[in-house]
Amino acid sequence: MIPIRLAGLWMPALALSLTLVAAARADIIWLKSGGRVEGLVADSGDSYEVTTKSGGKVTVAKDQVDRIEKKPFTPDPPKAKPPAVKPDPPEGPAGGDPLGPVYVNSLVGFSIRPPAGWRTAPSPSKGAQVTFLGPMETPGHVKLDVMVVAFEGGIHTLADSWRQALAKAFGGYESEAPAACTLDTIPAFRFSGTFSWDGRPMTNWIHICAGEGKTRFVLNAMAPQMRADEVAHPVELSVQSFRLVAPPQIPEEQREAYELHFNKAYALMGQAKREEAVTEFQEALKAWPDSLEARQNLASLYLDMDQLDRCAAQYEELVHRSPEDARFAYNLGTVRLRQKKYPESIAAFQTALEHDPGSVDIRVNLAVAQTSAGRLDDAVKSLMKAQELDPASAAIPYNLGQVYLLQGRKEQAREAFQRALVLDPNHKGAMSAIEQMRKEK
Repeated sequence: MIPIRLAGLWMPALALSLTLVAAARADIIWLKSGGRVEGLVADSGDSYEVTTKSGGKVTVAKDQVDRIEKKPFTPDPPKAKPPAVKPDPPEGPAGGDPLGPVYVNSLVGFSIRPPAGWRTAPSPSKGAQVTFLGPMETPGHVKLDVMVVAFEGGIHTLADSWRQALAKAFGGYESEAPAACTLDTIPAFRFSGTFSWDGRPMTNWIHICAGEGKTRFVLNAMAPQMRADEVAHPVELSVQSFRLVAPPQIPEEQREAYELHFNKAYALMGQAKREEAVTEFQEALKAWPDSLEARQNLASLYLDMDQLDRCAAQYEELVHRSPEDARFAYNLGTVRLRQKKYPESIAAFQTALEHDPGSVDIRVNLAVAQTSAGRLDDAVKSLMKAQELDPASAAIPYNLGQVYLLQGRKEQAREAFQRALVLDPNHKGAMSAIEQMRKEK
């Protein structure tokens, strides 16, 4: 699935009467049937045992496996209190985006979204193009640097060299060998390590990818070891939002005007001066109308200001300018859902699925829109397909149970809740639903 990213809305979870899928990085078993199972994978001879992010156990026969993709595992955060078993019609998306606004450096050629609540350092770290610092209320030294180096060799060689340099700079630096990965679709290498800095045990995460020519990007994040588990997931989401950006093909004077207004707008966003930031992004778009980043951040501001018509208009323009990007249609669908414009929301989610048919999150949120529109049979179909793609998710059968209740299909609802408990024995929503159904007998 597409990770959570881009300004405004790219969120796999909406706080509705249904529990939506929350994304967490883990090993991925890709099934020959086209589905997948995510979690910590252990080899059990003729099968793999997968510990899901919710703590459940799933066994997958090896002859069903196409390939295994190794990724860092981060458990889900504690779940919010589940809804009552008797579902109400969905009211629209809510909740926060785990990433902040898009930061763009079109002169160097990259964009990235820092974790939500992180701020841009007034002075970047040595050698960094930009440094993002963890929330001010967060204790300890937490940061993410985006560094640019000129290097003639491959990124694997650079990763090895970088690891060796860290070992020399910090006595006792320990890390695993660099492993191949991707930043969205960009080939990269990654490694993490532990070290002591001024007597403090620290953890860092390094991702390295190539730009044009000799340009290499190094994304360096660090946090105290005592906070590593807390920081790892937002950092992973952030680095997965990294993009290579082509410089604007516009006259130098317009390019300078774009950079000036975009940077002003970005700084104003950080100061919560939304109306002033809107004006600056509008000026940036006058200089470079094709800037997707400026338009995304403008949409995000309109969302924060509850100007949903203007927000939707920006996402409609983004879908028009970049129709192959499922994220824009997805975000448009979530805005239309918030506006209770259910047919438009359904249409937008269906457009997103045309370009990302393997996305579980799009299908789950499509089911929310279909439920809101009274299209319960279609919602069931969407959730069933989502379950094929992610058979280890306990949230999906739980959602199915909620839709079945709306249809009056109580026995099927009970079976769905029980299936959720098989996948996650501690799923409070499913336990509560079954208990409530028992009382209502």
